Amino acid sequence: MTSHLQVSVVYAFLQHKSQDTYEELFKAALDKCSVYFLYPDPSTVMLDCRGCFYHLTQAHWRKIQELGLATIYKDSEDVKLFCGMVDSLALLPLEDIPAGIDYLRDHTPEGMETFLTYFDQSPT
Repeated sequence: MTSHLQVSVVYAFLQHKSQDTYEELFKAALDKCSVYFLYPDPSTVMLDCRGCFYHLTQAHWRKIQELGLATIYKDSEDVKLFCGMVDSLALLPLEDIPAGIDYLRDHTPEGMETFLTYFDQSPT
């Protein structure tokens, strides 16, 4: 008989959103288990990273203003749609993000190239 069991083991507030940080957390959790003579060997590990979509969109809006693009944003439905698609990359499945970015590069409205450059260089 196979048992399908999910157990929430660790909750953590992390300073960085990088693979190295997540790997370090996972290793620390495994190390802590060994202190108690526990040696988990899960077939699957699920990581649920929660960020704040609101703060992401606010950071993008601040950058649009900083780059002097607020007027073009307010005047152009194409630019609004483009910015919404940039924000929505965060909602795509991980494997679809490269295709989403390629799509945005191919459909960048005139005048938004500097914002796309910022987005490419941003760690968020």
